[in-house]
Amino acid sequence: MKASVRWLLLIIFIPFPVSIHAQITDEIYHERLFYTAKAWGHVKYFHSAMAGFTVDWDDVLLESLDEIRSANDNESFNQALLDMILKAGPMGTGTTPLPDTPDSLNNNTDTSWFYDSKLSEEVSAALDTIKVRFRPQNNRYVSEQWNNGPPAFGSDMKYNSIEGLPDENIRILALFRYWNIINYFFPYKYIMDQDWDETLAEFIPKIVQAEDALTYHLAFKKLTTRINDSHAFFSSPVFNAWQGNAFPPFLARYIENQMVVTQVLPGVDIAPGDVIKRIDNEEIDELRGRLRKYAHGSNDEIIERTINDFILWGPGGEFSITVFDGSTDRTLILNRNLNNRNLLSADNSPIWSETFSDDGCHFGIVDMGRLRVGQVASMFNDLWDTDAIFLTYGITQEVLFGEL
Repeated sequence: MKASVRWLLLIIFIPFPVSIHAQITDEIYHERLFYTAKAWGHVKYFHSAMAGFTVDWDDVLLESLDEIRSANDNESFNQALLDMILKAGPMGTGTTPLPDTPDSLNNNTDTSWFYDSKLSEEVSAALDTIKVRFRPQNNRYVSEQWNNGPPAFGSDMKYNSIEGLPDENIRILALFRYWNIINYFFPYKYIMDQDWDETLAEFIPKIVQAEDALTYHLAFKKLTTRINDSHAFFSSPVFNAWQGNAFPPFLARYIENQMVVTQVLPGVDIAPGDVIKRIDNEEIDELRGRLRKYAHGSNDEIIERTINDFILWGPGGEFSITVFDGSTDRTLILNRNLNNRNLLSADNSPIWSETFSDDGCHFGIVDMGRLRVGQVASMFNDLWDTDAIFLTYGITQEVLFGEL
C-alpha cells in the first residue's frame, strides 16, 4: 500500500517538459513597428541599392514582419531589424562631396532616432553608415513629375489595395509608405499641428487593429488630415460608399457659424438663406463635430467646406431636414439622387451683375467661384462706375442683403 502511494506521488511530481514562448504585448509590438517604419524608410530613400531594381524593398518588409512580430525580446527584435536592413546589401561609398544644403531644406533630415535606447549598437551603426555614405542618386521609389518638379511615387503602386480589408502586413506596408513619403518629402512637416513621429505612434494601432474595411479606410482618411493640407485627398470605394454618391436638391455653406442654404433647385420648399438645424434628426453642430476628424484642409474655411461635403453627400433616397427660415423651424422630407449635383452646377445666371439698393447705392456682385482669369478685365470694365463691388463665392444677392 505504501509502495503504491509512493509510486503515485512520484508520478504526480515528475516534471513535464513545457515549451514556453514569451508573448509580447500589443504596446511592445506597436513600438517595434514604429522603429521598423523609420528604419525601412531610411533605407528606402537613402540606400545605394535603391538606385536600381536589384532589391524589392516592399517584399523585404513583408518578409521581415513575421520575424519582427514574433521576436521574444528586444535583442531578438534588433536582430530581426538588422537582418532586414542588411538585405539591402552593402552600402555604396560616395566619392563626391555632399552638396551644400541650406538649413531651410534640412527640416526633414533628423536622424537622432538612430541612437534611441531601443535600438542596438549594430542597428544604429548600420543606419549611420547609410547616412554617411549617401550621395544624391536616382531612386526607383521616387522620381520627378517633371524636370525639377514635385516628387512622384509610381513604384508604390505594387500591392495597391483600395478595396476591402487587406491582410495586416499589407496594411502596415501602406502605412509605412505614406508616413515616410510625408516624413521625407512634405516641405511643411515641421509646421504641422502634431509631431509626425507622434502621429505614426498614434496610427499604428488603428491600422494594425482595424477589424473591418470601413474602420481601416476611415483610419487612413483621418491620417491624411493630419498634414493640414487642403490637397490631402483620400478616395477609395469603401470610403466613397460611406460618404455616399447622391446629393440633395440644394447647396449650402458655413457662414457665421451656421450652415446656410445658398442655392435650391426649383420646386423644393426651402429657400436660400434658410439655416439648417438638423439632418436626419441629428443636430447640425453635433454632426459637424462628429465628422470633423475626417475633414482635410489647411485652414478653418476649407475644413468647414469639407465637412459640408460630408453632410450633403449621402445615400440616395429620402432624408429629413429641419431649417430655420427666419421665423420658425420647419421639418421636411427631401430626396438625394445622382443628378442633383449636376443640376445645381448648371448655373446660367450672370457671373457678375449690378443693382441698386432702396437707398440708391449702386453696387456690383461677382461670383468668384465661376469668374475666370480671362474675364477679370471685362468684369471691372462693366462694374467700374458702381459704388462698391461684392466678391462672393456662390452666394446670391438675397443671401447677402435679403429683399432689396
